[in-house]
Amino acid sequence: GRVMLMQRAAAKLAGALSYYRGAAERTGFAERAVCQVARFKQAGQTCEDIRQLAGRQNGALAGKLRDLALLYEAYERSLSGRYLDGEDEEREAAARVARAPKVRGSLIWFYGFDLYSPSLSRALIALGRACPVVTAALVVENDPAAPDRAVYQSAKKSLDRLLRLARNEGVAVGQAR
Repeated sequence: GRVMLMQRAAAKLAGALSYYRGAAERTGFAERAVCQVARFKQAGQTCEDIRQLAGRQNGALAGKLRDLALLYEAYERSLSGRYLDGEDEEREAAARVARAPKVRGSLIWFYGFDLYSPSLSRALIALGRACPVVTAALVVENDPAAPDRAVYQSAKKSLDRLLRLARNEGVAVGQAR
């Protein structure tokens, strides 16, 4: 479904696209474009954010980002009021969690993920606002001299991003080591 919506959007934009003008008709392009839009959404980036970023770039990167902003916007218009994609579902769930009677006041234990994506982090922050305690467990290496420290760098960055977001949103944070 999402790929078909993107194919339709790319076809309607055929004359407006510059960098991806010919690519829009190639097999697999719509699927790759949907994946890229999902990455933007997971990172909390809007069509306008991508458009502004394109304006600060030069050459091929500027053209790619401009086209992706156009495709993203057209894709969002196709979804609007009728469909939700996975990223929209996550955003909607995070927005609703604070109002859910069964969630409010609950003690939450969250474990089993190697990384916290930006959208998952936003859901945890929403839970943190609604619940007295949310425990999110993530394995990271705290010893700077550990020989396998590099293996844990992605998890550490993910945790740091979650902690930064929590602090920025006024959600109390404690850490166990």
